[in-house]
Amino acid sequence: MKETDAIANDAPAKGKKRRFNDLLKNQFFAPPAVARSRMAICEKCEYLTSIKLCKKCNCLMPAKTNLAGTRCPEKKWFPYYAPKKSLGD
Repeated sequence: MKETDAIANDAPAKGKKRRFNDLLKNQFFAPPAVARSRMAICEKCEYLTSIKLCKKCNCLMPAKTNLAGTRCPEKKWFPYYAPKKSLGD
């Protein structure tokens, strides 16, 4: 097998990896605006420590606010679910 054949055969795998990374980015992580909004709420909360840990859930809030499926134990913010794309997109 020639080197160019190996590269051509690897192209579908790279496409799958790119789609997986896009899915991970769009499903696992909250959009930056959502993460900033959540963190702004946390910064006003009485349970946030000076090192950005929540006294209620013991989470590091700069990390937790970036995860789409997380929620505040005090119900100050909720999980983010990305809008479903239509079949035409």
